[in-house]
Amino acid sequence: MDLTLTEEQTMLRDMVRSLMSKEYPEDRVQKLCAAKAYPAALDQKLTELGVMGICLPEQYGGAGLGFVEVALVVEALSHYTMDFAMSHGLNLLGGLAILAMGTDTQKNEILPKLIQGELTFSLGYAQPYLFNDPTHIRGCLSEDGTVSPHDLSVYTERRHAENNIILVPFLSQERWVLGLVSQANLGDGRIQETMGRDLLGLTKIDMGHIHLAPDQILGQQEDAILFATNWMKFINAVAAAANMNTAMAQTVQYAKERKQFGRFIGTFQALAHLMVDTDVRVKASTLYGYWLAWLLDQGPMTMTSAAITQAINMANAYTTGAFVDTVNAGIQVMGGYGYMEEVSMARYARDARMTPYYLENQFLQKLTVAENMGIGFKSG
Repeated sequence: MDLTLTEEQTMLRDMVRSLMSKEYPEDRVQKLCAAKAYPAALDQKLTELGVMGICLPEQYGGAGLGFVEVALVVEALSHYTMDFAMSHGLNLLGGLAILAMGTDTQKNEILPKLIQGELTFSLGYAQPYLFNDPTHIRGCLSEDGTVSPHDLSVYTERRHAENNIILVPFLSQERWVLGLVSQANLGDGRIQETMGRDLLGLTKIDMGHIHLAPDQILGQQEDAILFATNWMKFINAVAAAANMNTAMAQTVQYAKERKQFGRFIGTFQALAHLMVDTDVRVKASTLYGYWLAWLLDQGPMTMTSAAITQAINMANAYTTGAFVDTVNAGIQVMGGYGYMEEVSMARYARDARMTPYYLENQFLQKLTVAENMGIGFKSG
């Protein structure tokens, strides 16, 4: 595996980093998170830079690049919050799902609009942030496209309803598929208060009486649930690694500046060892994310292959656990200051708490890995 960046990859990374450092520095991100206001202007900027369709084919207006390039963009977006990258990942999920499982009509109609920033995507969760077990949704799709029951509701990210498509799991002829549900006729829903993830958050949508046409259904030939779950776990792992790098850097900087008993606290062995151990996990998590991107670029494995699923579960379980450890170490080094709202570490800690449970519980991911190793419950 060679992770030496090409000149084009370096230019891409630096271009997105420059945008974020100039227009979304830490203090502005803090204010946006406090107001729980996702900046729509960011998506417009990413569209202008050609990033919205970074891994989508050029024939639809995309850049036609690979998954290492996706990881570079996700990392650049995630310095002060994961939400910018998670939003971008959801939009790419919509595009990739349609590319992998959609008809030519769906591709020609939806992909150009997505790449031009005219559409966004979100996930329809059975329970808050739970997606891997769609049985909780209870949604069934009849042959004529009618959805039942009529009191169905889902949680989804806060988006502008008029141009958002919710990817909702439905059971259709004993197979789970993804419905492309336009939020335009469903409204904004009821905002849910969450501990973190301030910029995207959650809203609860009552689906009511809806009908899906054949061109609003994905996954008849592929495991649509696994496709969506694996992709967003990849984005989750890379974004978490990037955000924990920032948390680690801020922890080290504080240790270099804070004095106690006439010494900089970083010179105390207990704290020095804590930070070294933490930084090892941070660097390993970063490499894990880029290894995943490299693996996805190799082909011909699909997003739902056993090898990719195993690798993504391993990387996501390790990286998200390391993120929680990193912010805990940051709070320990900073003491009470790390618990103050004016310091970003408190917000990082809230966001980190969700990452091991996003889409699927970390423990279930480890069970899946164990079963593939021949040592899990099903193997006994």
